[in-house]
Amino acid sequence: MRLSEVPWFQGLYAKIYDVLNAENLLPPAEEIQILQELPEDIRVGNNVMGLCWRERKALWFREQPPAPIIFAHELLHLIEKDAELEEVYACNLSMLAVILAMKEIVPSVSIVRLFDLSEEHVLEAVREAYSYRFESLEDYFAFMGAIPHIYEFEFDKEKGFRLKKNELYDEKAVVITTISEIICAAEYDELALKTLLILLS
Repeated sequence: MRLSEVPWFQGLYAKIYDVLNAENLLPPAEEIQILQELPEDIRVGNNVMGLCWRERKALWFREQPPAPIIFAHELLHLIEKDAELEEVYACNLSMLAVILAMKEIVPSVSIVRLFDLSEEHVLEAVREAYSYRFESLEDYFAFMGAIPHIYEFEFDKEKGFRLKKNELYDEKAVVITTISEIICAAEYDELALKTLLILLS
């Protein structure tokens, strides 16, 4: 059965598809297969709620309709992106797809582009959204009171304890972690959501 034919592909599910289809990065819904059963040669644990075969444009869900975040997760696998970070994209961006769909916001730019930004781009968006000139992303997280694993504390004689980026993490890791933290906050913080919308504008 095609995605366009399943009875539950309406309402929130159709809106999630629209969000993730920004820039037409998804196959048409008429081309995406929804498997009713797993292929005989595939064995998965009871905790696996969905699977994707990108080349076949096929999805399988343990439950139909799937939870919206599971649906978004598997659709994200259909989008071409950095293969090494496949699960990072699917896990960390699926919640944003659901949030935007619930608010009926379809960005003009795909949300997968968020992980390609620079630290400076993210910092400028945070400054604009919060109307506050944070000195750095470290300053932003200290203000928010949520400290991602990419930072550690150091002691400065003049400023006391402050956050410092762990040298083990490159800019890509910092951006992915920062965007992921902002997505988590966007569920309840309108300014965090505004930050993401600025980055997607």
